[in-house]
Amino acid sequence: PFFTTKEVGKGTGLGMSMVYGMVTEHGGVLTLNSEVGKGTTFSIYLPRLDCQETVAELEVPSIAVRGRETILVAEDTPSVRKLIVRSLSQHGYEVLAAADGQEAVELFRKNADIVSLALLDVVMPKLMGTEVRNVLRELRPDLPVIFCTGYDPDTAQTDSIWQDGFRVIQKPFQTCDLLSTVRETLDEFQESLVATLTLPPSDA
Repeated sequence: PFFTTKEVGKGTGLGMSMVYGMVTEHGGVLTLNSEVGKGTTFSIYLPRLDCQETVAELEVPSIAVRGRETILVAEDTPSVRKLIVRSLSQHGYEVLAAADGQEAVELFRKNADIVSLALLDVVMPKLMGTEVRNVLRELRPDLPVIFCTGYDPDTAQTDSIWQDGFRVIQKPFQTCDLLSTVRETLDEFQESLVATLTLPPSDA
């Protein structure tokens, strides 16, 4: 449903569409004023919220979401990548960060034996998140993967990952949501390994 004048691999053209979605979802209004030779001004109006309530919603998660595993992060937006890396690092994780899909594959090839989970943006230059996942699956079929996206679940870009049952973190996200999703995914994977190792022998 979106239009962009950017070349393939140069961006998604979703910047203003994402801003509009975030503002309206929070009960706000986005207006613009454009004049030839003067430029364009965008104004965002958000409803006033009680400060105490806002602080409560953004509380830092408890120590239960900490970990020591190595996470591969692939995100082409520098600010988002920096946020993810900082959040994971501050909570004990080792992070390997890639700025595009191809770099993510190269990092994984060099560190496949120590990576416990991959956090992949869906839309990236060079290789899409799903393409990176396919390569990783050839090298480590059991590797847990979480996708991160700003697209709506009903769009073609994300429809397949939702249908295939992958865990998805929807942008914009809170740090607590990121950390809890990562921890839950890692714990479930470890539990499945233990269950596999403790299965009783077959009578056949």
